[in-house]
Amino acid sequence: MRSHVDVDAAVGLQHFEAIAAAREAHREKVSIQIVAFPQSGILTSPGTAALLEDAVRAGADLIGGLDPAGHDGDAAGHLDVVFGIAERHGVGIDIHLHDGGLQGIAEIEEIARRTKASGLGGKVAISHAYALGEVAADVAQRTAQQLAESGVAIFTNAPGSHAFPPVLLLRDAGVNVFSGNDNIRDSWWPYGDGDLLE
Repeated sequence: MRSHVDVDAAVGLQHFEAIAAAREAHREKVSIQIVAFPQSGILTSPGTAALLEDAVRAGADLIGGLDPAGHDGDAAGHLDVVFGIAERHGVGIDIHLHDGGLQGIAEIEEIARRTKASGLGGKVAISHAYALGEVAADVAQRTAQQLAESGVAIFTNAPGSHAFPPVLLLRDAGVNVFSGNDNIRDSWWPYGDGDLLE
């Protein structure tokens, strides 16, 4: 199970510490990967970058990111923090990317480029990646090739009203594609029960 745990200046590491304690208490029953997740942004939430690094030092398995351009307004700056922490500590990356259209594609391609340059292939995933379902097939194909060559995976779910990433096109290009249940039970979706078929 992969759990994205909010880390920001308002909550500090409280959420991370609670989930890390639950992971330890139930380690014989379930494997839990913890993503230190900047739900409030990184650059727009002063102090969050240092807290994310603290969470990784304390045992988070992955560093998260959230809409580098759309939320933080500075894709390069956001990705500098995320990839910097991952490279310094040897952890994986899971970036939630809702940014759509060609802006989202540019971010996906930059994530692929940085992954290849840093040697993190196989340790980086983009969750949602709605942009892949919003662009022409040739653009999606080009981007899929870059994802496959760099070893970046795509996590998708039933996106409701959002465009769906072209799963077959991605798989045919050699991209690892995973499906999951987003928000099993939280403020975004208070009625979930973890049933992937539901």
